[in-house]
Amino acid sequence: MTIISFQLFTARRFGPLDQILPRLAGHGYTAVEGYDDCYDDPQRLAILLRENGLIMPTGHFGLNHLKDVRWVADVCREVGISTVIGPNIDTAERPRTTPEWKNMARRIASTGEAIVAEGLSFAWHNNEFEFAHAADGGLPMQILLEQAPDIGWQFDVAWAIKGSSDPASWMNRFGSRIVSLHVKDIAEPNENPGEEGWADVGHGVLDWTALISSALTTTAASTLVIEHEAVSDLDRFAARSLQSTRDWPTANSANTHLLYRSNQHATVPSGVSTRGPNR
Repeated sequence: MTIISFQLFTARRFGPLDQILPRLAGHGYTAVEGYDDCYDDPQRLAILLRENGLIMPTGHFGLNHLKDVRWVADVCREVGISTVIGPNIDTAERPRTTPEWKNMARRIASTGEAIVAEGLSFAWHNNEFEFAHAADGGLPMQILLEQAPDIGWQFDVAWAIKGSSDPASWMNRFGSRIVSLHVKDIAEPNENPGEEGWADVGHGVLDWTALISSALTTTAASTLVIEHEAVSDLDRFAARSLQSTRDWPTANSANTHLLYRSNQHATVPSGVSTRGPNR
C-alpha cells in the first residue's frame, strides 16, 4: 500500500500544529511527515495525530538531532514514525571533493546503522546539491548511495530535476533503495516568483502521472510525500495537490492502492480557490 503524505515543513508559516493538522485532515490527508520543529513535545504530537486521524510513518531529523540516536528513537516510538530520514547537510558542512563526500557517506552510513539497531529504518533525502559534481568530478548522490549501501533513499524528484538529472535513470538504477518520494512541482519559467518558482503538484511543468507510473513499477516507495518550499496559500496548495493525485496511474496495479481518508472525495473544499498562481 502506498500512502499519500504531507511534509509539515510546507506549513511552517501557517500556525501551530494544533491548527495545521485539522486543516490537512479536512482536505483528506491521512498521513503527514514531520521535521525538526515538530518534535519538541512528542507526547502532545502523538495526541494531535490521533485526534485528527493522522499517522506519521516518516520523519525528517537533522544531522545534529541524529547525533542523539536514543532521543530520535524515543520520539519515533512515541509518535509512530518507522522511517527516520536525514534531510539535508548545512552549507558550511557540505563536502567539496570526492574524498570528503566519501567521509560524509560513511558518517551517514554509521548513523543509519545506529538507527536500524533501534528497530527503525533509515533513509537519506536528497536536495539539489547532491547532483552537482564535486570539484574533482565526483557525483555526490552516487557516492552517497555507493559508499552507504545499506541506507534507503527518499528521492526528491524535483530537486534532482533542478540539478539537471534524469529521475528515470536514478529510479531504474537505485529503485530498490528508494523507500519514499518527495512530490513537488516546478512552475513555468518566470512564473510564481512569490513562491520561489514552485507550483502546486500537478499544476507545474512536471509530468507527475508519468513519474508516479515509473516510481510504482521501479521503486520500493511506500510513501509519496507532497511538499512545497514556499507556499503562500496552504489550503489552496493542499487541496489542489491532493486533487491532482487522483489522476495518478494506480488503478491497474493489484498491489498498489493510494491511501486517502475514506470519507473524502479529494474535491477542492468550498471556499478554497482553484486558481493558484500557476496553471
